[in-house]
Amino acid sequence: MARPKKTDYVSDSDLSPWYKLEKYAGLAQASPQKWAQLILDRANLQLLRRDPENLDTVRTLFKKLEEDPLCELGFSYRWKSGHELDTSSVKSLTINRMRWLTNEAAASTRDDNTPDGINADPAELTGQMATAPNLPASDSDSRDHPNPTASIDELLLLRASMASGTFAHLAVDLRATDDQLASNFQEWLAKWRKHANARVTGGDYGKKVFRWHQSRVLPYFDLRLYADIEGQRISRKKFVELLNFKDRPSPKDLLDQLSKTADRIVSFDTFHALHGLSA
Repeated sequence: MARPKKTDYVSDSDLSPWYKLEKYAGLAQASPQKWAQLILDRANLQLLRRDPENLDTVRTLFKKLEEDPLCELGFSYRWKSGHELDTSSVKSLTINRMRWLTNEAAASTRDDNTPDGINADPAELTGQMATAPNLPASDSDSRDHPNPTASIDELLLLRASMASGTFAHLAVDLRATDDQLASNFQEWLAKWRKHANARVTGGDYGKKVFRWHQSRVLPYFDLRLYADIEGQRISRKKFVELLNFKDRPSPKDLLDQLSKTADRIVSFDTFHALHGLSA
């Protein structure tokens, strides 16, 4: 493999006009709900960036982060047009939701895995973007002719959508006893979470987000995203300097940890965990 050329790296002149570590100082007092929005915005930018046609949009939105990395970009997630009997974790299957499910299931059988409306105005992308967990190969290989007995949620897991894996859609026999329903639901829930690789996140997020601030998760993510947008890279030595790790013990270990955890933290799973705290 050829050694990277100097032009392969982001130059100081490109970084210096916008990157300042002190711009992230407000994260020390940021609530989990604020972190949820910051993470949602960046997870959406990361998803948009996968399609070269969206690079201009991503660059425009990233310019706002250059000016203020704690600003909000306008992405949002909410369950629209809910039924009056809905709760935060249990919701009825409405007509609007059925239409959305039909469109998403149809899209999941196409060759591309690009969310509908990905080139639309960001304000119109409410609740449309997320990462898609992997299904067993036998399911993934049958996109063109899905198994008619497959769960619609299995198709949604193949589709890059904000709601993929967030809710599951069930038919409930209201004639069954409460005890039977509770027992059957617990059995189904355990099996489905394992099948869909759906994890329940928990813990003291007040402490977690402060640790994320101390470990420089967002500055690292933003620097790397900027380099990716420009088709360049940032050296480890430069990361140590920009993240002010020089005076910390084991800067190499800190960078290695960031490279392993940044994408897991800045993800839709983390957003939903934080967003759920205020539900």
